[in-house]
Amino acid sequence: MRAGLYTIDSIEQGLVKLLWRVNESVEEVIPFEKLGYSAKTGDLVEVKSKDNELVFEY
Repeated sequence: MRAGLYTIDSIEQGLVKLLWRVNESVEEVIPFEKLGYSAKTGDLVEVKSKDNELVFEY
């Protein structure tokens, strides 16, 4: 997954589909529990790399 700003496109069956804002044809799917909050469709998520782990900020 690339670092940057993503939009939550959908949440289905415990999976969240994220669209990279730079190029929305780039999709990433992650488990809902990785977000750690009550995410909803349309929210913006900043993905950063910290100590070789992905960090999600809202």
